[in-house]
Amino acid sequence: NIWPRHKLPSLDPNVPSIAVFSPPNLDATPQSSALFFYDPASATPDNESVFPPSITVQILENPSSLTIHDFVLAYRGGWFGTYQSLSPLTIKGHPSILANDIQAVAPHTPPLAVLIAIQREVVLITSSQAAQPAFSDILNQLEIP
Repeated sequence: NIWPRHKLPSLDPNVPSIAVFSPPNLDATPQSSALFFYDPASATPDNESVFPPSITVQILENPSSLTIHDFVLAYRGGWFGTYQSLSPLTIKGHPSILANDIQAVAPHTPPLAVLIAIQREVVLITSSQAAQPAFSDILNQLEIP
């Protein structure tokens, strides 16, 4: 893979880091337990310091070891649980849920999210509708222990 590779450290020192590859059309901005991907074409002189990321990748704690379904229903007051479509998936051998609100009459922001259970943590990846192809690429190329 020739895309830039970013390690996202686990919140638990006993859990290995995950690796996320940056699509070439997005700029990556790493923070402590998160990565933010921006589409440089979305920036204008008026909004370049405030435009939202196209894609986010975050590591969240799941100290109660909730199932991924229960975590989705509990996280942020059940925000993702209200999306039009919740689809169970397995990503790199880990139970996951895709929350998709793109077809909703009044879609949530962000309209796409996938939550991946990894031991006592959850990887949350969100995406704008415009970044959906890059979102799929990031999911396909994730390196998860």
